[in-house]
Amino acid sequence: MSSTPCDDFLRWALPELRMQWPPFRRVRRQVCRRITARMAALNLRSFAEYRAYLEQHEEEWERLDTCCRITISRMYRDAPVFDAIRQWLPGAAERSSKPLRIWSAGAASGEEPYTLAILCRESLPANQADEVQIYASEADPHLIKRARRARYAEETLKELPTEWRQNAFVRRADGDEPYQLHESYRQMVVFRNEDIRHSMPPGPFDLILCRYVLMYFDEQLQLQLLSRISECIKPGGLLVLGKRDPEPIDDLPLKPIDRALRIYRRMATAGPRTPEVWPD
Repeated sequence: MSSTPCDDFLRWALPELRMQWPPFRRVRRQVCRRITARMAALNLRSFAEYRAYLEQHEEEWERLDTCCRITISRMYRDAPVFDAIRQWLPGAAERSSKPLRIWSAGAASGEEPYTLAILCRESLPANQADEVQIYASEADPHLIKRARRARYAEETLKELPTEWRQNAFVRRADGDEPYQLHESYRQMVVFRNEDIRHSMPPGPFDLILCRYVLMYFDEQLQLQLLSRISECIKPGGLLVLGKRDPEPIDDLPLKPIDRALRIYRRMATAGPRTPEVWPD
């Protein structure tokens, strides 16, 4: 595929944002639409003009960073991952001396953290599910607003088991987002407008999902964030990454328990990384 002016612009701009070009190839249409809209708002007619504008207006880089955030998500994305978490949940809830704490990083419009809430309701006794605390962080405040609304299109729910969809959602009306999540599931999730490059919610957590987030950053930033994330996991707790996210390096106290699903256990200290048998 031939390079477009937007492709060339992204190859120039992304390193300045500590991001890398290869993962953006698959999603560049979404990103280019946003950037083109931003250029129109500034009355700029070409990417060359926008590049010059960035070089003269330092504050515009933050706006460009917003345009480059990827928001592709859906309920129960990568079903085998959630099937594995479902197997882990009952034992983890029994072992936890405090309420089970889960963090969904890069929560978009709430699809992943609400999937976790549904999973807990379907997998745990009611008294244990009521005590689960799910934190969902997202850098885009507009997505946080949509997540709290908890209204979704049928396409977003297509991978969710039918019975769970019937239990967790009610169809309110026709239109683009007719499915409303019940309040009991919404109450389990606390949303935080937070960018993991700058801060993270207070740990420790029994389970952290940071899927399809790190892959967009440059290698050095990936390593820095993985180190900080590993410090937020309780010993024995789990980290789940996306299929295209970086593999944790051996220096980190993260032991693979299912490399295919990108699931890792937090050890007390760094050590040999021989995979364990999954599930427990």
